[in-house]
Amino acid sequence: MSAVSSKASQKDISEKVSGLATAVQDQGLTNLLEEFDREMSTEKNFAYWLSYLRMVEILLSFIRAQRTGDWLLHVQAFSAMLSWLTVYDHTNYARRGPVYLTDMKALEVTAPEVYEEFLAGN
Repeated sequence: MSAVSSKASQKDISEKVSGLATAVQDQGLTNLLEEFDREMSTEKNFAYWLSYLRMVEILLSFIRAQRTGDWLLHVQAFSAMLSWLTVYDHTNYARRGPVYLTDMKALEVTAPEVYEEFLAGN
């Protein structure tokens, strides 16, 4: 497959995903899913698998941030990971993670050149 057709197909896929997300929001499916989650939250098995899915979602976001060089997604995903690292007793990450996150959020002020490079995907 040539690079041109690959980029064209990526654009088509991106447009279709955006259209699907809009349709889901327009039809109120998000609200129905949230209501279902609230109703089922008392079921232990459901709560277990829902928390597992949330952890996987965070991990996939973090991996995507690393692969695409998306700095803001990296910071957001790492921030979401911190509570899980604490819950599952990863002591070093739970102790040093907030320090890292604070430093990275302050990077725009403390090292603007580095921050700009990170935003550019470097």
